[in-house]
Amino acid sequence: MDGTNRTVVIRTGLFYPNGLALDATKNWLYWIDFYYDKLEVYEFPSKTRRQIISSRSEPKLSSPIGVTLYEDYVYWTDRNLKAIYRADRQTGKNAVKVLSTQSSPGLIHAYNTGKIVTPVTDQCNNNKGGCSHLCIITPNGRKCLCSDGFILHDDEKSCHKAPLKPFLLYAEATYGRIMKVTEGDPNSATRLPFTAISRPVALDYDPIEDRVYWTDVTRKTISRAFMNGSAQEVLFDMKVEIPDGLAVDFLGRNLYWTDTGTNKLEVSKLDGSYRTALVTRNLDQPRDIILDHVIGIALPNGLTLDHNNNRLYWVDGYLNKLEYLDLNQNNRVTLITNYYYLAHPFGLTFLGDHVYWTDWKRRAVYRANKGTGGSITKFISNIGQPMDIHGFNLNESIPGNSSCQFNNGGCSNICLLSSTGSECACPSHLTLLEDEKTCGHHVSQKFLLFAGGTQAEISLLHLEGSYLEVKSVPVGRNISLPVALGLDIKENRIYWSDVTLNTINRVYLNGSSPEIIVSKNVYSPEGLAVDPLGRNIYWTDTGTNKIEVSRMDGTMRKTLIHQDLDQPRDLILDYIEGLMYWSDWGEEHRIEVANMDGSNRRTLVKRGLYWPNGLTLDDTNNRLYWVDAFYHTLEYYDFKSDTIITLLQNISILPQPFGLTFLEGDLYWTDWRLDGIYQAKNNTLSNPKVLIGGLSRPMDIHAYDLNKTLPDHPCSSSYGGCSHLCLLRPNGYRCSCPDHLKLSEDGKSCIPETFDFPRFLLFADADTAEILVLPLDGSNSVAKALRIAGIDIYRPIALAMDVAEDRVYWTDISLNRISRMFINGSSPEVIVTGNIHYPEGLAIDPVGGTIYWTESVTNKIEASKMDGSIRKTLIDQDLDRPRDIIVDLTTGLLYWCDWGSLPKIEVAYMDGSNRRILVTRGLYWPNGLTKDDTNNRLYWADAFLDVLEYYDFESGKIKTLLEDSSILPHPFGLTLLGDYLYWTDWRKAAVYQGKRTHCQI
Repeated sequence: MDGTNRTVVIRTGLFYPNGLALDATKNWLYWIDFYYDKLEVYEFPSKTRRQIISSRSEPKLSSPIGVTLYEDYVYWTDRNLKAIYRADRQTGKNAVKVLSTQSSPGLIHAYNTGKIVTPVTDQCNNNKGGCSHLCIITPNGRKCLCSDGFILHDDEKSCHKAPLKPFLLYAEATYGRIMKVTEGDPNSATRLPFTAISRPVALDYDPIEDRVYWTDVTRKTISRAFMNGSAQEVLFDMKVEIPDGLAVDFLGRNLYWTDTGTNKLEVSKLDGSYRTALVTRNLDQPRDIILDHVIGIALPNGLTLDHNNNRLYWVDGYLNKLEYLDLNQNNRVTLITNYYYLAHPFGLTFLGDHVYWTDWKRRAVYRANKGTGGSITKFISNIGQPMDIHGFNLNESIPGNSSCQFNNGGCSNICLLSSTGSECACPSHLTLLEDEKTCGHHVSQKFLLFAGGTQAEISLLHLEGSYLEVKSVPVGRNISLPVALGLDIKENRIYWSDVTLNTINRVYLNGSSPEIIVSKNVYSPEGLAVDPLGRNIYWTDTGTNKIEVSRMDGTMRKTLIHQDLDQPRDLILDYIEGLMYWSDWGEEHRIEVANMDGSNRRTLVKRGLYWPNGLTLDDTNNRLYWVDAFYHTLEYYDFKSDTIITLLQNISILPQPFGLTFLEGDLYWTDWRLDGIYQAKNNTLSNPKVLIGGLSRPMDIHAYDLNKTLPDHPCSSSYGGCSHLCLLRPNGYRCSCPDHLKLSEDGKSCIPETFDFPRFLLFADADTAEILVLPLDGSNSVAKALRIAGIDIYRPIALAMDVAEDRVYWTDISLNRISRMFINGSSPEVIVTGNIHYPEGLAIDPVGGTIYWTESVTNKIEASKMDGSIRKTLIDQDLDRPRDIIVDLTTGLLYWCDWGSLPKIEVAYMDGSNRRILVTRGLYWPNGLTKDDTNNRLYWADAFLDVLEYYDFESGKIKTLLEDSSILPHPFGLTLLGDYLYWTDWRKAAVYQGKRTHCQI
């Protein structure tokens, strides 16, 4: 039991042996083989090996994993069968299932808590046998052992600290582990006891605290733990993409890392605090990093320093070389050039007289003499894609710059070693103050605010001072692809839209109080603007083709404009004049303007545009600027002369501009292709200045001068007396209401919307997750969304309404449920949930108190009471993707359509009996069933054939009413009211009206 006298018991006929169990009485050893699906035993007295059970003889042995013994039985677990079995321990017969498990079981052990155990007297019972650490029983008596890092004294009882042996640490990416091996002893390689590692790449060690640091490119984390495995923690799991390089500054107590995903070099304290980016520009896939503590510089990939000989070593995987540079004589020397030993080198280090490197292709660690390159040996072989490697000799003192060791170099946050001593630095959201020691929340009065795009950052570029300083705003976790942004200069709060998360967020400039303020029914918020006077935010959504407004906290949300919009993009506000401007990328490319309450909308520019973006105003010269990435132009509209002027058209200077802003005669813009921010005078654009390069698809940008003060405005105080929204307009403001409410006669307060018109359309919009009402009173009213609060709605498809109760019913194919509420938004409730899959059709019988629905996944037609109780399956045979369903209360019949391999329209009694096929000819995707009782017809639309047809019950004939793919590119819903048919179309994203007799639109 002390690990000596190791012998092989079984060598052959094994693949995945597992689950050992020992019969101590008979001295028999049982084991399971997971690969061969066998249970075997080895009898030590007779040295006999025999098979107890195999999968061939016993089907209960499918994928065995654990084994144990209890009384006369052998028990085993099976992962595939998810059960525990037992059989006779000697013969393997009479196998039975003991227990079924919900998940796959693992190892198993049996215990008898009621059995009286006779105490065993041995030399370790009393005071651990006199051993200071471990007392182990061996066949020859007790033996004292020491913990790792300690050795036994001559008294063979007490332990003392062992001399520190030089060692190597290396990462194995394939097996997700970090290994430690003693110099010169490849057999000493042991796995460090770390958990939750997937693909470690870079690592380093802090000899002062005995901690290991590593990166994981699968988990996108940077972690650390003590060498013994304790206190393991994740330091960074946010804004980490591909951390390929890592280095510990044990003197300055800092941690450095490179990230090839974000193209950054970053630093923090060793505990992860005070994180800041040192290099963010002009980096292209930065890899490994090491530190020279003597002169205080960082060096990138595949490098190692020999301080004693003042040499810099590196490997080149492309040229298959290992070289070094003699820093004393500035002489470059090729040490090894051999493809066999340098097939794909990755990590490099030196220890003692040797240089060590890892090789991906050879899956090995090699070493050679660091001076001559000779004596090349494969130090460790057959390992899982070795990555970074570092050597450490803790008995040697490492020379270094001690400037940061005492009182953190006088720095309030981060002390960085440099070739001249040390320099103080600040985390990303703070600025180094004039004393060059202290960090503080200093924001210059003039700055640029821009979205980092694929870098998932929002940054400030200060425009005052002797040099340009970029600071990243710590916005929290809820950021992925920020596009549009704005600043509330009254509260110093940043607002931004995220087109990956489909959210609108905000955070203070100092990084405090990050929050999501809009997350529902947002699909592609490409434009955003802040109104600091009215205390509102505005945004465009190319997914819903809307311009919306809400209060600063996202409440009181209102759709301002939704008609005749086709991919609205950038949006800006002139809150002094009460105007808003936006660009549209749809079929009719244009720039429009309207009052900030949505009124007085008009087109400003419609010629010479394709991808207009980056709108910005020059109040002094009364101009509106924009860029166009398609035409590579920067232009402006002159309000005085009503003319358009092209300032610049140049594919080299403007290959793909996106954001644009103006401040004090200077234009600033972002460019995706050039990955930078540029500056030029508004009258000399031919030679722009590069402010920042090396970004990653920078998006929106805005310039601010905090010296400017906001004028007084009624909306700034108590929302101008408005109960909900105070919207600016030229020469004043107007109170307005969120969707689902309307303005009362006092012009200030909002009251619930009433739906008291006698004729209206009710339709669902799955993309916007809305149910809308369109009055048919001839007033040209717009469709209004019903107020749905208190329950979720994601993708409504089928609708029905109980007119007598003013109650709306709908199905949701994302949530797989049926809900209802009164049309005024009251009493929302989910009535059918659980065991319902893709309910695409819905119909109600308010007289009989029954609802009907189809399920296109489970191929069923079900019914229940109006409240969802007493569910019953009416039809579940010979259905193949049933879709729409309607009821004919006058005849007591159900009609439904089927989209399966044999498309058809069927009819049955409302109890599901007397089922028969009505139409099979000329169908492909029939949908939108509706009954015309006056003319005794059944109408439907076919989205594949692009037709609108009907079945005449009197003649038994099918007639085509409309066949036009330009009008019917993808019809879905269909209904009849009076003399008109109404239908929805997915591709047109519209509702159409046509005569029911000849369908003239």
